[in-house]
Amino acid sequence: MNVHYQQNKNSKRAFTLIELLVVIAIIAILAAMLLPALSRAKLKAQGIQCMNNTKQLTLGWIMWTGDNNDALLDARSWVDGDVSNPGSFEFIDVQGINIGFHLPASPLYPYIGKNVKVFKCPGDKRVSTLAPRFVGTPVCRSVAMNNWIGHDWGSGGTFRVFKKSSDMNRPGPSNTFVILDEQGEQSINDGFFAVPMDTYDPNNLPGKQFVDIPATYHGNAGSFSFADGHSEIHKWKDGRTAKIGLGATSPGNLDLDWVQSKSSARISNSKR
Repeated sequence: MNVHYQQNKNSKRAFTLIELLVVIAIIAILAAMLLPALSRAKLKAQGIQCMNNTKQLTLGWIMWTGDNNDALLDARSWVDGDVSNPGSFEFIDVQGINIGFHLPASPLYPYIGKNVKVFKCPGDKRVSTLAPRFVGTPVCRSVAMNNWIGHDWGSGGTFRVFKKSSDMNRPGPSNTFVILDEQGEQSINDGFFAVPMDTYDPNNLPGKQFVDIPATYHGNAGSFSFADGHSEIHKWKDGRTAKIGLGATSPGNLDLDWVQSKSSARISNSKR
């Protein structure tokens, strides 16, 4: 009797097939519940990092102005290079050192602690196709600057061009964007982000047309920094914005209307 009991005590019981399937099903359910939450957390973390990047660039831009008699570093002068071609040296970044050397040549370089990583959004997954050594190397820049900082874009002088910080009384520093994520696959090339203002008119919503395209790297949202030094993630409302092409018409697009509202203002006879 004692021997029989000892044998039962030491015997090992294997999982049945049904029990194994139940465990697998529970793991699958838990994974299905956790993965979306992890994905959202990753997007949020990338958004925070991107806001920090655009904020650092803009604080450097503000400091540059302080050292240059109130003049604003304009959208054509703040950075060189073209990051549209993944097969060019200007595109790539190797361990934080830009091979094209145009980021270290930026006037902002000494004002951002010589940290070229702040030019790139962590949500921008573009990589180099330059063979063979640099294939898969990340793009070096994801951002561009509001063209109305220093340059008119087809308004014939009817909208404000900001050349000194004292010019920024409308829409005002907290409502005038400086740096944004620009859509990589569809739009970005140089560091100049063109915003057409001719359709910033409540009577001309059907005429809306993009030039350059804002990015949607953060869950259909993009990072913007403003002339007062703050940054934010702006959520897009129009489903066309994420898919629209360079220079495409987009009647009634309220996302473009929002970007226009943060870009410039009519010099006189404003309808808003």
